[in-house]
Amino acid sequence: MQEYYYGGQYKGQTKVSFYVEDGVERIVIRWLSQNKHTKLSFVGPNGQSSIGFSTTKDSTLFEGGYLHRTTIDEPEAGKWSVQAKSPKEQYILNVTFQSPVNEHLMMNLEKEDNIQLSFSGNEHYVMQDNITATVAVEFLDVKNKIIKKLSITKSRDTNTLTIPNLGAGIYNVTINIKGETKNGQIYNRTILDSIYLGNQ
Repeated sequence: MQEYYYGGQYKGQTKVSFYVEDGVERIVIRWLSQNKHTKLSFVGPNGQSSIGFSTTKDSTLFEGGYLHRTTIDEPEAGKWSVQAKSPKEQYILNVTFQSPVNEHLMMNLEKEDNIQLSFSGNEHYVMQDNITATVAVEFLDVKNKIIKKLSITKSRDTNTLTIPNLGAGIYNVTINIKGETKNGQIYNRTILDSIYLGNQ
């Protein structure tokens, strides 16, 4: 688990925050949008603002879109944010972490009558009882028609989360995970997955 994603749209300006835990060797910040001239800056935990994004054409998510990218080595632990200015824009923020947490945070998925997700971590690196998860589900039936969207939150007092059986079809899930390292620093990660659940 090495990625964090956040997306949305705005007019004028917006600020999107994320956390960097202790021990991170490098982060790569990517801002994907349909605008080439978006004014971007990032602010670290010390409050200092910096610019320095490279821009390339990238139509992976937006037709005629652009990828704005920057790399930060040995980033300070704490809350970071990306500030963006543009008349109007849809965007996706992606942060890739080169961090020990990537190897020590785990999610297991089981399918039976429903979809069970369980979360765990190596207790030498992450606080197991502090892992929270929010899951956004988009259910498409066998005809590929969106039938239902729902959001489910896993509390700290359990390590499992259940996605109910909405019928046979594809369950597109976005899982946002938040927790703390053994040193009390917050981390964020995102898992994107498509799961097929058939008729029982």
